[in-house]
Amino acid sequence: MKNLSLRFTFSFIVKSLTFAALILSFNTSSRAVGTLDSTFGTNGRVAVEIGSQAFATATVVQPDGKIIVVGEVNRAATQNDVVLVRFNPNGTLDTSFGEGGKVFAAISPLLDKANAVALAPDGRIVVAGFTRTPGTTTEFDFFIARFTASGGFDADFGINGVTTINQGSTDGFYAVAVQSDGKIVAAGSTSNRAAVARFNSNGSLDGTFSGGLVSFDVPNYVDENFSAMALLANGRILVGGLARYSPNFPVPYVSSNILVLLESNGSVVQSFGNQGVASSGLTHFTFGFDLAVLSDGKILTTGANTARFLSNGAVDSTFAVGGVGSRIAVRSDGKFVVVNHIIPFIEYTSLHGNDGGFVGQARNLGGNDVAVQPDDKILLVDSTATEFVVTRLVAITSQATRIADYDNDDKTDVAVLRQSNSTLYVSRSSAGFIGYNSGEASLEVRRVIPERFTNQLPFVYWRSAGNILGSPAAFCATNGAGTRQCVQWGMLGDIPVGGDYDGDRFTDYTVFRPSNGVWYIRQSSGTDQFTAVQWGTNGDKPVPADYDYDGVTDTAVYRPSTGTWWIRRSSDGTHFGVQFGAASDIPLSGDYDGDGRADFVVFRPSNGVWYQFLTTDGFKAVHFGFSTDIPVPGDYDGDGRHDIAVFRQGIWYLLQSTEGSKAVQFGAANDVPVSVRYDE
Repeated sequence: MKNLSLRFTFSFIVKSLTFAALILSFNTSSRAVGTLDSTFGTNGRVAVEIGSQAFATATVVQPDGKIIVVGEVNRAATQNDVVLVRFNPNGTLDTSFGEGGKVFAAISPLLDKANAVALAPDGRIVVAGFTRTPGTTTEFDFFIARFTASGGFDADFGINGVTTINQGSTDGFYAVAVQSDGKIVAAGSTSNRAAVARFNSNGSLDGTFSGGLVSFDVPNYVDENFSAMALLANGRILVGGLARYSPNFPVPYVSSNILVLLESNGSVVQSFGNQGVASSGLTHFTFGFDLAVLSDGKILTTGANTARFLSNGAVDSTFAVGGVGSRIAVRSDGKFVVVNHIIPFIEYTSLHGNDGGFVGQARNLGGNDVAVQPDDKILLVDSTATEFVVTRLVAITSQATRIADYDNDDKTDVAVLRQSNSTLYVSRSSAGFIGYNSGEASLEVRRVIPERFTNQLPFVYWRSAGNILGSPAAFCATNGAGTRQCVQWGMLGDIPVGGDYDGDRFTDYTVFRPSNGVWYIRQSSGTDQFTAVQWGTNGDKPVPADYDYDGVTDTAVYRPSTGTWWIRRSSDGTHFGVQFGAASDIPLSGDYDGDGRADFVVFRPSNGVWYQFLTTDGFKAVHFGFSTDIPVPGDYDGDGRHDIAVFRQGIWYLLQSTEGSKAVQFGAANDVPVSVRYDE
């Protein structure tokens, strides 16, 4: 088998009233979330040895693109030290910083913990956290430490670069920011009360800020802790965190997001929220809190839930409240990412809220902190037992649905349908072999839909009307152990397809009817809601995918008679056509270059060539396969890009975009390979 990649000019024709919009869509450089940046470290990831019990907590990106990560490490049986690491923009250690790119700093002889980092206007680095109170074994002090741009303690700040404050038995800062005048604002908690302090540039408490330190008892809440903040353009200071709802609440440990807005002098802005306090959400499950102020003054929060507030502290009812997360970052295009560490995930969402804002989610990719670079690449900071780990992402991993991923590891699994016994056999990439019997008669299962439905049953298939048993057309799902659910939908002659057409992250029951060119969609977001979309004509092949990068599947067809792709964009209802392919080609839509948009790809059986018109990477032609092979594209190596692949007589030949070529023997010659193909 040959593997040949060619690049040259290929002409195409665009047929649309929205030509300008199409060109903008193709040429934009913005990217989504999930694909590792190959220009950073090794395949997008850098791991630096720190020492025992290494734990990275926070990151900040300098104006020159260098990346600072802070955390702590256990240096002896009774001592934890603060650690700072600086990376060059390409992920290598910045050897001009500290010793070989690392700084180990002892705040006290015992336990020190760094929770937050910020940059001063002159390039100095400010770290905030808590340290063991001298002479005790259970009490802690606030600390602020300032370092020079080269990594040494700043002798002009506090005592040898450090300022500590004792206000209670369990003091700690969890957020820090530096004003344009060099003053430092830090927030956290003291003895289960939220606290905010401001320091002069020399490390002394700023007496003009309500005496320097303000602590809060938020009405109806206990155990308040501020762990995020933002400095507003008008000089006000927004702080937020989690608080446990009233101890008299029937269920213990129910938490909420809280926000407090302060004047520049430390007093509470009473017109914000309810007498200065805004809150949203009650949950048992919290992993952290973060906030971000948007360009229009609205406030995003994650913690008890992902919610949006208006600038006056009222909850924004137009925003779809989401699940829990620990850290949040906003891109220049108005989309944002939420990450978590305890249950690793990264989720990528638009700011539109209720109108289909979800774009994608990658499980097993999480972090203790997240940051967005000026070029919109995304940094995840995490740690192993002995290392600090930084991952840089440039593109989306999952477009609303999970493709043939039966073990939830974000990789397409090889799977075959054996129609003689109506059984799906799967070789799971991380969990081994499994078989799912449908319980149907031989040949009754017509097509497997290898996507994620709300029923969460792994084997979903379409049973066409008028088959052996004469049963009505239906989508059915089973776990292979006796549990089966069926939804009657479609009729004889329909082509069942996958896709998320309502933006709720789940696949909808959908058929394309060639006789009238109508798509019948039963939406998963509401009970018995359905739509009918006229798009296509008899003879067209359905090629649904997300072509406009909004996290919603677009209705699309390939017209063999003219070799034209006709796309109806879900984002605005406009349409366009792209002539790319020939009558005998097999259309294979998917995201092959990892930019979040579906590409135009055809497999030509006559010569075994995959012709690709990629929205970011341009034209490619790859010879991979024979005329009798069955193309089965999917993301087999989990890097967020569709891989070229073919099924041949029980052997899967994979040309993976990150992990290279691979042959997997799985299935028999007469088995039907499972992939997201709805062209026949």
